[in-house]
This record gives sequence, C-alpha cells and structure tokens, in this order.
Amino acid sequence: MINSINRLLDNSISIKLLFYSLCLLFFLLPIAKSPPLIAGGLVIFIWVISGTFIKDYKNWLTQNWLPPVIFFIFLLWAGLLWTKDIDKGLQFAEKSYYWLFAFAIASIPYAKAIYFIWAFIAGLSFNVILALLQYAGVAPYFKEDFATGLLTGFNPYISYSLVLVLGMLILSFCFGKTNSKWLKILIITLITTYIFNLSIIHGRSGYIAFIILCPLIIYNLTGRKYLLKSLLAALIIIGLFLLSPMVQHRLNLIQQEIALYYQGQKYTSVGLRLHMWDGAIKIFIDNPFIGVGTGGFEQTLQQYAPDPPLPGLDQPHNSFLYMATSFGILGIVSILWLFAVYLKKGWKYRHSISGYSMLMFGIIMIIGSMTDTQIFSRITGILFALFMGMNLENDGK
Repeated sequence: MINSINRLLDNSISIKLLFYSLCLLFFLLPIAKSPPLIAGGLVIFIWVISGTFIKDYKNWLTQNWLPPVIFFIFLLWAGLLWTKDIDKGLQFAEKSYYWLFAFAIASIPYAKAIYFIWAFIAGLSFNVILALLQYAGVAPYFKEDFATGLLTGFNPYISYSLVLVLGMLILSFCFGKTNSKWLKILIITLITTYIFNLSIIHGRSGYIAFIILCPLIIYNLTGRKYLLKSLLAALIIIGLFLLSPMVQHRLNLIQQEIALYYQGQKYTSVGLRLHMWDGAIKIFIDNPFIGVGTGGFEQTLQQYAPDPPLPGLDQPHNSFLYMATSFGILGIVSILWLFAVYLKKGWKYRHSISGYSMLMFGIIMIIGSMTDTQIFSRITGILFALFMGMNLENDGK
C-alpha cells in the first residue's frame, strides 16, 4: 500500500494518471449521470494526493480565467450570508466544486487537449448508438421512456440535446481537417445519427441550438467556396428536422403553453418558465445591488406570486437571471466576465479542433442558458469548467 502511494506521488506517474482520469471524465460526461462523478472524484483524488495541485500550482494559479472563476465561486458562498433559504443555497454553492476540474486539467499544460475532445466524441457516439438501439426496441430504456442512452431524467436530456449539437459541430470541423475518404464517411454517418437522435428526444434547447448553428455545421462540411449552396443545404436539413413528429409536437407545445399561461395555467414547461422569468425580473428590480442570495429565489418568488407552491422553481431556468436575482449587479458582472474570458480564449485558438470545440460550446452554453440554468447542470457545468481550464497551445492544427 505504501509503495503504491509512493509511486503515485512520483510526478510523471501522477500526471499520467491525472491525464487518463480526465479522459475518462470526458468520455463519461455525455453517457450517464453518476459515473462522471466517480471519474471526477478520481481526478480530484489523484490531483490532491499526488501533490500536483501544489507542485504545479503555477499552471493554474497564473491563468487569466482564475479571477472571474474565483469571483463567481466567492459570490456563491458569500450569498449564503443574506439568503432566506440556507439549505437551498448550500445545494447551489456546493456545485462550485465543478471548478476544481478546471484547476486539475490546467495542472497538465503540456497534454494535447485534442485527446480530451476525442474521448468526449467517443463517449457521445457510444451513447447515441445506445439511444438509437433503444428507439429501435433492441436495447431497454433506463428509468424514463426517452432515447437518451444511459442518461435519464428531465434535466439530463436538456443537457444531452445541447452536447449532441456540440458533437455535430466538432465532427463537422474535423471533416475539413482530414483527407481520408473513410474517415469523412464515418464523420457524415455520425453527424446524421446525432441529428436523428436529437429529433426523437424532448430537448427543445437542443432544437434551438441546432437550428441556429446548422448553417455553420454545413459550412464546415462544404467549405467557403460553396457559401450559398451551404445555406440552401442547411435550410433543407432544418426543414427535414422540423418534419420529425417529436420536434413538431414539442415546438407546437410552445404556442399552446404560452396561450395557457395567459389564461392563468402555469403548470406547463413554458408556463413555469414565463412565470419564473417574470418573477426574476421583478426580484432583480427590487434587489438590484446584491440580490436575494444563493438559493433565495424560490422563497422570494412566492412573495410576488402567492399561489400554491409550484414544482421546480428553485432557480429561474436562465443562467443570467439566476445570477441577477441571486447577486444583483455583481451577479451580472460575474457571469458576463466569465463568458467573456471563456469566449476570448476559445476565439484565440479557434483554428484548432480543441479551440473550436471550446468556442462552440461557449455559444451553445449561452443559447442553453436562456431556457435553463446550464451553469449548474451537471453535464454542461462540468464541461464548461473543463474547457475553461484546458490548455490549447499544444493542440494539433
């Protein structure tokens, strides 16, 4: 046992173990809910027990993303001082551990980030294949009757729909980087399966992201010489996507649920969001400087709408409104600062696969954050932190 620990403490071995555990985390994130937490726990265990977090502290302590991350974490914990709901506040504050993964991955700057990207694509492709087998009736569904592979529950399929779009963007970018005919065929096949998987699940956030970013996916596949043809092809693909019975059903519900909301019926997906967004704006107007504290949204909302308790209203299902209501102007500054530093880094390295992946995920996070608080969702929140900390300088062009 002692010899095993001593070997772990050897810097070269610990860095390799940290690298492989991070690859495992990237692989598992788009597959399931609990396994990524186990892999994440392994990452932090190796990072700490090997002493890497101290020996290589300059690798993460000198990052330009550290100030906005520290400020974000500080607000989450400081907000407990003025919240009305300590228990709920702790549930949100505890999720600041996501950012430990940014510190851990930044501790190995010489590792090529492209390996993490391939691990993510491998995991996503595995889950998509399983989801299609579920849809075909070959594999059983897990917990919920949705073709999302091993992922289950309401929130995961929202995040899953978003990472499907990220996978399409990454693969389309890789298409232009290879001359292999067979690899191009594989990429087109995977993108097609991703689109089909998206069309048979409930993730409307993913629908929106796909419709917005589909022209870019096609542009990556066809190149600059065919701009007009790319746009036409994108419109055709979006049109075919909208023919999906599931997509039509989910999009038609938006109009119906908006109408029900204005008739006084709030107990729908869209109705609850409109109710929360309206309340969030009022809360921010009345508490513009420091907000209502971490986790204070739900109790404060009841003051503006003293109806019977409604389900799932502990956050306004919008990352920007969450920060505004919880921490006022400081919260708005925090999240804008966080995204600005993130997007700047992604843009700088946009010509590499990992840099492009980071940039596209930032855009997807912003889109997804309009309808859900993605900064606290397990899949997207951890992936956001990992991308932020990932070194991109050694990535292949």
